[in-house]
Amino acid sequence: FFGAAGLKVALGFILGFLPFYFLLEGTNLEGGEKIIFSSIIALGIFPSLVYWSGTVMPFKAAIFTAFFLMVCLAAAVRLRKKKETVQMG
Repeated sequence: FFGAAGLKVALGFILGFLPFYFLLEGTNLEGGEKIIFSSIIALGIFPSLVYWSGTVMPFKAAIFTAFFLMVCLAAAVRLRKKKETVQMG
């Protein structure tokens, strides 16, 4: 319907909010709440990270760097949560 531009926007939105969704896995929120909160966080934090890092590096590199940092943060939180549950159980 929207062609390649619509596909890029949809893919960007999905890839932008997934790391925050995984970050919220450690909370007691329900699935719908996690989706809403992660999309709100992604719309505020990701562009800010890209903007500020884009002042010291090329913009495309800033986009990839911000995404990489978000994915690494989500992975670190998940690993820490797994360690805590293993130590408790």
